[in-house]
Amino acid sequence: MPWSILLNSTAIAFISKQGSVFRKRILLFIQKNSDILFLSPQLMKPKPSNMCWNKHKITAFSLSELLIAILIAIIVMGFAFFTLRFVHQKFDLFTNRILTNTSFTRIEKNIWQDIHHFPSVELDHENQLIRFSSPLERVDYHYSNTHIERGGQLILTSPNSLLFYYKGVLVNAGPIDAFELIIYTQEKSLSLFFFLPKSAQLYS
Repeated sequence: MPWSILLNSTAIAFISKQGSVFRKRILLFIQKNSDILFLSPQLMKPKPSNMCWNKHKITAFSLSELLIAILIAIIVMGFAFFTLRFVHQKFDLFTNRILTNTSFTRIEKNIWQDIHHFPSVELDHENQLIRFSSPLERVDYHYSNTHIERGGQLILTSPNSLLFYYKGVLVNAGPIDAFELIIYTQEKSLSLFFFLPKSAQLYS
């Protein structure tokens, strides 16, 4: 183990009078095996400590600063999630609106084409069936409160209601010359009125 030596003035004077080679060997031996307090600066400088001290202070967060940073992060994350949810809701609303408008346009186009193509329209309320027919062909519409099918193909998936007319009077079965389709959405309801060309003067 290293041992400590206190050099007095006599020892220093003795070592100083020796030859340079001898003196260097003694000092080297003492330096390697001792923790020395030198009383004479002319003989040798004090031995530096083995510990290396950092001249710069290490900075760190205090507990209050850490809590403030966590609180700010929570607020930012909450605002980000709220914004994302708001954008997602608006996107869904916009998408549903486009799909609904597309569905309305498609069913309106199909019904008007069938009304102008087929001279006869029959209502079978018990089977929830509207039949457009001519001597050569026919097309059946199956309806309910939630959807409408044309020839087995789904063309409307929104809640709806239907009112049927013949010569301006509400009917539940038999021939019809006009009907009203009311489609309900989250924002509003849309009413579409269809009539045969031969009954245009009656309903216009």
